[in-house]
Amino acid sequence: MTGLQRAMLVGFASIDPAFSGSDAARLATVKESVDRAGHWQEHSEWRISTSFDSSITRAEQGGALRFRVRVECDGQVLTCLCPSIEKAFAFVSFYEALIVDQFYSVGPPWADAGLPWSK
Repeated sequence: MTGLQRAMLVGFASIDPAFSGSDAARLATVKESVDRAGHWQEHSEWRISTSFDSSITRAEQGGALRFRVRVECDGQVLTCLCPSIEKAFAFVSFYEALIVDQFYSVGPPWADAGLPWSK
């Protein structure tokens, strides 16, 4: 297993609702909203003038129920289709955490952080 793969496993474990009360409460809110309205959306500012627009929407693919994930921050967007609401929630939570960690370690994707690959 590579270092990146280990880091991703640790990252997903850190947002597992089975071990985090705040993540369990957030997942319950997401499930209730998707069950009731077919859609959950949240806008949250995590830094002055920097925010997430995150959503999970019930979708269909090939006759099967799926969940469309969308997370946007600073013009960067992740979208994916997940087979379960739990996996959709995991991707929202993981991508939000990844954006914050990226910002504080190597800078946002639109900035030149002076690193060789950011030129």
